This record gives sequence, structure tokens and C-alpha cells, in this order.
Amino acid sequence: MYDGPVIDLDVHHTWNSDSEIIDRLPKRWRDYVLGPGDGRRLPIGPAARGIQHPGGINKRLETFPSNGGRPGSDYETLRKQLLEDYRIDRCVLGFDNALSPAVGDPYYAKALVSAVNDWNLETWLSIDDDRLYGCVLVPTQLPEEAAEEIRRVGRNPKVVAALLTFNGLNRPYGHPLYLPIFEAAQELDLPVVMHATGAEWSGGVLSMVAGGQGATRLEQHSLLIEGGIHHVLSLILNGVFERFPNLKFVAVEAGTAWLPWLAWKLDAHYEVLRRESSWVRKRPSEYLREHIKVTTQPLEMSPKPEQLWQLYDAYGGMENQLCFATDYPHWDADNPAYIGRRIPEAWHRKVFHDNALATYRWDRTTRVPVGAAAEGATS
Repeated sequence: MYDGPVIDLDVHHTWNSDSEIIDRLPKRWRDYVLGPGDGRRLPIGPAARGIQHPGGINKRLETFPSNGGRPGSDYETLRKQLLEDYRIDRCVLGFDNALSPAVGDPYYAKALVSAVNDWNLETWLSIDDDRLYGCVLVPTQLPEEAAEEIRRVGRNPKVVAALLTFNGLNRPYGHPLYLPIFEAAQELDLPVVMHATGAEWSGGVLSMVAGGQGATRLEQHSLLIEGGIHHVLSLILNGVFERFPNLKFVAVEAGTAWLPWLAWKLDAHYEVLRRESSWVRKRPSEYLREHIKVTTQPLEMSPKPEQLWQLYDAYGGMENQLCFATDYPHWDADNPAYIGRRIPEAWHRKVFHDNALATYRWDRTTRVPVGAAAEGATS
């Protein structure tokens, strides 16, 4: 069993009451949200068509705090269940309700995102625990203002990434409209994190899902990465990594098995259609390997474990792109012991620690935790 330091790139924390965000809005937007009259108010997330989880909720029951709050809202519960039980050396808090950028009014969305970022800085990243780090949530509908928000929040040493949860302009991320966001991220040495299960699958303002929204949770959960693949392809073929050679991009909750297919497909088509992408100076698969990281949650379930390894071997270099993530406190969260059994032992140090250490903006020194990694419950 791997007993070294573990970095978790996908932890979902949240607030207990929407008032925690509303109280941080400028007066204009507080009045807009609360309004006069019978106490009703506008939502602080987008209008969405939810698809009910067959189990009723998408959280593990044991993650509900004893104080009755929402899973991911209580530091002591998270500290015990995640940081201590799994011996996590560092974790990246990525919000459980990060759909504020998808609100229809882009200016209201920007105000909400700033309030969420302030809440995060004041309530979680101020905790005296050097294992907790966070992201700056990005209001993508207004790229120039998004860049300003990255610079405002991203200078905090506890902020280690810029988080995209929604393509607010209905364009894949390689579109020139988004360049200010990537410029600001590279300027601050922040990787850009794309959460693959964001507002585009929530029935919100926009959608990148082919054929329209599915009718079942099974459809939704099986196709979560569809929009994410388009974003990654767009970044490469529109020359974003040539323009920003130090930019790093992390696809969280995006799976892994699509990487070989995309690399082979892009390289084959590039030979024929390269005149369309004259700003791409090398084979697309090279950009994929050099700039893109993916997380272990969710790791595809091949009929036999070695079959997934064989796909990785055919692709080559997956051990340098794969980073550990739990997805705590969601129902399908994975623990280190489970992932350790799913990947080759020779990969453990890179996947659990080194790849993330080299990608995110933090003090790149290793703090070895005391004791061995805990088993915990399997996914």
C-alpha cells in the first residue's frame, strides 16, 4: 500500500445558508435578490432542470455533519473524514454549488461569483490548517472582468487554481473571447481547472451536450465529459498553449479513457487539416501530454483492471497526467486505498502527489504525513 503524501484535487465544500452569499453582495444586488413583499427572493444559482439521483441525494450519508448542516459545510467533519482518515497532505476546495457563473444576467453572475470568492476566503481559507487550499471561481460571461477577478482573488497564497464551471458565452474555451482569462491565470502561475460536471449539464442557460439534455440520471452521468472533450480540443487547435506556453489545464471529474482516443484522432486529422490550425506548431497529442492533467475520479471500470492499464500503455505517458482526487463528499467518492489498487504501483508517487505538486501554484515542498494511508470505505 502507498504510504506517502497524498494531494486531493477535488473536494466539494459549501455554505449552509444562501444568506452567507447574499450578505456579501453589494447593496444593489442584495436588494435585487431579496426584493420587497412576501419574503420570496431570487435564486443565487441558474434556472436548471435537475435530474433526481435514484438514491435521493448525491452525497454519502455519513458526510452530513452532526450539527445538521449540508455535506461539505462543516470543517470539523471534513477534517476528520477526509484529511485525517485518508491522510491527505493537501486538498483543493472546489465548491459544491459553483453554478453562480451560469446565472442569466452576466452582471448579477459576476457579483455572485465575487461574493462566493469572498465567502471562501473569509470562512474556509482563513482556517489555520495548511492542508486547505482553494480556487478562484471565474465569471466566464465577462472575460475581462473575469481576468480582474482572477487577479483580485488569485494573489492570495491559499488560492492555487482558477476554476471554470461554465462556458458563459456558448463558445468552447479555445475561442479568442476567453483569452483574458488565460492571460491572467498564466500571469499568476495558476492552473486553469475545468470541472466537467458543471452548469453545461444542469439544464442551465447554455448547453454543450449534443442532441439536447437527456431524460435520465444515467444519461447525464455517462456523458458528463462530452462538453469537456470539446473544450480541450478547442484549447489545443486554437493555439491557446502556443500563446500561453506556461499555462496548465486540469480536467476534473472528466474521466481518463477518452485521452488516447482524442490524441490519436487529433494527430490523424491534423496531418490532413493542419492548414486550418496554422498556429499549432506541433502534433496535437504533444500539447495534450504537456499541458493537460486529469483526475482519478472517476476512473473507468474496465472488466479487468489490466485492460485499462493496457489502454494507458498504448497511449503512453498517462502516469504523468493522472492526479488523485476523491470527489468528497459525493456518493461515488474514491479513497486513496481504492485508487491504489486500481493503478500500477509504480505510478503511485506521481499520481498521488508529484503530478499535482508540479501543476498547482503552491509551495512545492513535500510534507510527509505521519503514519500510513488509511483504507477507508471503497467507492
